[in-house]
Amino acid sequence: MQFPQRNRRTPCADRMMRRRPDLNGRYPGRFGAALFVLFVICLLQSSAASAADAPTSSGAVLHLANDGFVAGELRENPAGSAIRWQSPAFAAPFEFPLGSVSAVHFPAPAKLPRPDAEWCFELEQGVVLFGSLVSWNSGELVVDAARIGRIHVRESSVHRFYRSRDSGDVVFLGPSGLAGWEISPAR
Repeated sequence: MQFPQRNRRTPCADRMMRRRPDLNGRYPGRFGAALFVLFVICLLQSSAASAADAPTSSGAVLHLANDGFVAGELRENPAGSAIRWQSPAFAAPFEFPLGSVSAVHFPAPAKLPRPDAEWCFELEQGVVLFGSLVSWNSGELVVDAARIGRIHVRESSVHRFYRSRDSGDVVFLGPSGLAGWEISPAR
């Protein structure tokens, strides 16, 4: 069964469908469309060029208190009252006051070193420290960490510690008890 075709064109649609050339013999709209296509092509080429010019090194990033940031590297500052930062955008190292800096993020090494220590200490806020236990006196642990040296840690800051040398028994260490887990709806 075929439905009859209806002509739903209105006089307004007829005027839109019929295009007449302007005084110069060109059809209006084609120039605008060509200009738009040219603009899009230029925009895509410039964004590709700027992506190619972007630095590919994964260097350190200085985060400022006003939510700004700048890539670069830390420079020595004998005074110590500010952070000296050398960016490719700066001609010379720039000194940022300590109050204006919120964080400095350094890139992680390509391959993390395997901890070669006798003990693994799990501290507050998720800090993990590998080293040897030197002493444990009056609520304080003294840990000798390989790359840092001797560290004094309050006993209340230590969540747990265990032998880590040649230990392959810990595969996953999750939250303790049910308090650390979150219930989410099934998908």
